[in-house]
Amino acid sequence: MPADAPVGSKRPAPETARAGPARAPAAGPPPPPGSPAKKPRASPGDASAAPGAMAGRAPSLPARYLLRVQYDGTNFHGFQRQAKARTVQGCVEDALSRFVGGEKKGDDDATDATDAARRSGVLTHGSSRTDAGVHALDATMHVDLTRVSRRTPSLTPNPFEARAVMSAVNHFLRRAGANDARVWACARVCPEKFHARYSATARTYVYRLRVSPAHRPPSVFEKGKVWHVVRDEPLNVDAMREAARLLTGARDFSSFRARGCQAKSAARTVDALDVEVDDALANAFDPESRAWFGERDTDERFSLPEEVLEREETNREETNGGSGVKKKKNFISCVAITARAPSFLYHQVRLMVATLVAVGAGDMTPADVQELLAKKDVSFAPPMAPACGLYLARVHYDGSRKWDARRGAASDG
Repeated sequence: MPADAPVGSKRPAPETARAGPARAPAAGPPPPPGSPAKKPRASPGDASAAPGAMAGRAPSLPARYLLRVQYDGTNFHGFQRQAKARTVQGCVEDALSRFVGGEKKGDDDATDATDAARRSGVLTHGSSRTDAGVHALDATMHVDLTRVSRRTPSLTPNPFEARAVMSAVNHFLRRAGANDARVWACARVCPEKFHARYSATARTYVYRLRVSPAHRPPSVFEKGKVWHVVRDEPLNVDAMREAARLLTGARDFSSFRARGCQAKSAARTVDALDVEVDDALANAFDPESRAWFGERDTDERFSLPEEVLEREETNREETNGGSGVKKKKNFISCVAITARAPSFLYHQVRLMVATLVAVGAGDMTPADVQELLAKKDVSFAPPMAPACGLYLARVHYDGSRKWDARRGAASDG
């Protein structure tokens, strides 16, 4: 799919010299008869003096910057710009437009989001799209910027420093009230060899699960950041890892491809699909965790009769088997699923997570996952996991894919 034509800030045309009276030819003896006429010497600014002299010299390209962005996707309608919705790309482009002095994007006359971005003078290109509610630790985009001197428009000053671009974008994001997005890194890249999307070699996503009974929901600090899997017992992580191995490698992921996916092929290669448990993280967000206090708080000992305390302590020991290893009825577990691939299908990660959770809950077996792959039909897959637990953790660039600006394609090597 060809990339959109990058648009940077418009550079004013240099001032041109005003026309004056015609200068008379210099006096001198006429040339002898039969001698060839002497060609007039061309002035340095005469473009017609040397036809084709500029042929083969590529016009200078604006400076290209790679922005690495973090955002809380709760209040965004996804990453990609939309004309009438708040998006990450739209907020960053607004900030860039204010930085370079362009008009404010998103006016009422804008009928197309891309046209509105072009009118503002700034158009960014993202590496990945995320849905509404999905978060990012490291989303990437690039932008082309031409620095213009307002005092002397005919001169082209040196490009902006990357640090200055990052600081300015974060400043205007804060001024616009977009405190849920931040540029955490910025670097200048070669505009002829780098493209945020086509130069990327892999993408890593992390999905967070909180497994706990219904009466112990996520804390206010985790609300909208994890998928609360309501269970009175932990998930079978060993079975989940066995199923994850079946989803690793080159596969036809038609059964994990949501309707509306525009990819021409469902063939993808999943480099890694790991399932990890971090109960320490779960306890860190649980004020009732015994890891914080070691025993019941003093104020509760004043408020409850001694016989009630003894009975509750006995019930807790029976539930935990006296060792604290076997958790039932009153436990919290945090599970993280990490997926890495060069690219993913539409909703592929969320569908794979839902399948692994079904296996961990005992609703499916690893053999069922193998059959699901063979059916190549997403209608047989479990309902996909909610967006709130998904994080774009990293977009990888190892230099093996270089963008060819002349061909408009990526090349390996």
